[in-house]
Amino acid sequence: MPTSFAQPFFLDGTTLSDSSAIFADSGLTIPAPDGYYSDGVIIRELSGGILLPVFPCPACGFPCGDDLLTTGQEGAYYMDIDTGTLPTAVGAIIIRFAPNAIPDAIKVTFDSQVYNELSSPFYGYLAAPPGLDTWIGQASFDCGIVSGSPHTVNVFQWDGTSFVNTGSTENVTVTAPQLQLTPTPPDNYPGDLWPVMVVPKLTATPSLLSLKVSAVCGTTGFLFSITCPSKIKKINASVKFDDPLDPAFCEAPLTNQLFPVRVNGVFPYLGLYDWIFTDTYGQNKAADGYYRTNNLTGSDDTIQVQNGVIIAITNQCP
Repeated sequence: MPTSFAQPFFLDGTTLSDSSAIFADSGLTIPAPDGYYSDGVIIRELSGGILLPVFPCPACGFPCGDDLLTTGQEGAYYMDIDTGTLPTAVGAIIIRFAPNAIPDAIKVTFDSQVYNELSSPFYGYLAAPPGLDTWIGQASFDCGIVSGSPHTVNVFQWDGTSFVNTGSTENVTVTAPQLQLTPTPPDNYPGDLWPVMVVPKLTATPSLLSLKVSAVCGTTGFLFSITCPSKIKKINASVKFDDPLDPAFCEAPLTNQLFPVRVNGVFPYLGLYDWIFTDTYGQNKAADGYYRTNNLTGSDDTIQVQNGVIIAITNQCP
């Protein structure tokens, strides 16, 4: 007998703890929307129609603004990050992720949206197809990630202090387009140049962001940092041009506003592989093309953007 669950929703078990899915109808045929569900005691995230492991309360969320280094065995590592609920807790959440050489996968879910795009300081844009985990690391350390798929791994949940084995397992299925492996590591761990992901937060709530890291190559170790949301500062630029040799390009006024998240750049200047957005939240990537700006060093005056990332910096207007 399905259990009614606020709004109303229906469980395929007797309680939220022993259920595996949530539905929007009593016949259990219409999956409920992905998101967080609570019975007042526990909270579980519904992701892809499947209920993820139990966690007791939002207070157990990892606080934004902190770094974490963890090592362990192969597994699926789940963590919920508290990004704040104050009216000022809006803007871009910047996640920096360093798996070093041994490949790991990352996927972030926030406000029912999945984020999986990163920009490496050495290789630029790295992303799996939309909605899927993105695997990054050194190609020579590929342990048969695709050929051995699906991988059955233990599930680990952050409990407020550490990752704890939940006692359950998960099948990690990997397809070739998800592999974004590179000739050398995409980061310089233990240095400070790591791939960067940007997650927009437009409103104070919801506040919980769900991060998942998957590891299937025996042991693993990864480091990440997550900033609290903050609005991106603007720079002045031209409008987009498809061709920097267009006679109008060098005459275009710098009255357009762009919003960079730096990967290699050092404020106030831009760098190769920095993210470029058209809004202060990091929600909308700048369109592919060429832009003039005065936020470059030396005689350079032009950036080329692709997939929202700077792929070239040049001097087009002597």
